[in-house]
Amino acid sequence: MLDFLRILPEETTEGRKINLTEDELNDRTKELLEDNSKQVLSLLISFSQASPQNATNPRLYECIASWLREIPAADIVNSPLLDNIFAAVSSETSFDSAIDCLCTIFKDTRDVDENKTVIQALYPRLQQLRPKLAEAQESGDNDQLKGLTRLFSEAGEAWVVLIAREPQNFRSLVEGILECCARDQDREAVSVTFIFWYDLKQYLCLEKYMPARATLADLYSRLVDIMIMHLEFPTPDSGNEKDLFEGDREQEDKFREFRHMMGDVLKDCCEVLTPTDCLTKAYLRIKAWAQKYSSQVTAAKVPRWQELEAPIFALRAMGRMVNPEELSVLGEVIPLLTQVPDHDKLKFQAIMALGRYTEWTAEHPETLEAQLTY
Repeated sequence: MLDFLRILPEETTEGRKINLTEDELNDRTKELLEDNSKQVLSLLISFSQASPQNATNPRLYECIASWLREIPAADIVNSPLLDNIFAAVSSETSFDSAIDCLCTIFKDTRDVDENKTVIQALYPRLQQLRPKLAEAQESGDNDQLKGLTRLFSEAGEAWVVLIAREPQNFRSLVEGILECCARDQDREAVSVTFIFWYDLKQYLCLEKYMPARATLADLYSRLVDIMIMHLEFPTPDSGNEKDLFEGDREQEDKFREFRHMMGDVLKDCCEVLTPTDCLTKAYLRIKAWAQKYSSQVTAAKVPRWQELEAPIFALRAMGRMVNPEELSVLGEVIPLLTQVPDHDKLKFQAIMALGRYTEWTAEHPETLEAQLTY
């Protein structure tokens, strides 16, 4: 019965080739779906309450998600099903389907003015799930962390205008999405958040939302640090520096593409903060590495080179955002880049970064000789 009910709205509404006229199809859709929506909702509630096993049946949540085409999100939220859906997030059996169902509900509340009371009911329930992020990281459950990251990010995307309007009230949602990024040690989930950071940046850069920009700036500042951390190449278990991905070429290609996407997030951060703020973070990491490791560099080995290469990549990624007349950081950064050790990946990245700042070099020709020599 649940499988039938789940498929019915999909088959009826998703453009299948049905041998009926447009008017007949509309009439039949109303008869099948709209006229039955209250009865279906009642049936799903009865099913969920019939036994504990039913409450963790993934088909139940797939069915709810499918019928959200017809049943308003408010009706689900104001029913006993909401408790079941959030409880199902803690069930191994129904975790994925509960996440899908909640994400569908969030998408249904994108018209934030029309759905204010629904959002007020959902938001505190979502916040109660934040401790699960730490649990997922500690247990090494990447699938759970990815599902929760998707959940928080979908809520952020749906309610982004509310975040811009009421940054104090919705700050903890942004903190939750930032926590998802920080806890994703294996970089399996962080890309799910990228659309949210871009959407929020679009609002925060409008004059109207300047107060929100000031309120949330510190979170974007932390985001810069997290992105630079994720930019680091892996350290192979085998210790073979020539094969960082241990033969997994697909993983290597994926990582390279992923780095450029993170570079776009860094550009978003430059717009919310200032390019100088973001450059300074990369510069301080390069300087810290030099103070800690430069004395240990030999012709054969550069210790912890990943920690140096990542902020250099960040400098390169942010180059387009930086005014050629920038004075406070580049005057310190460019000379540092010309002292980067002779290591394939480091030297490549340093030269690429210097190439991004040629307009600045044109304004400061005294730095050119050192760059050409390098």
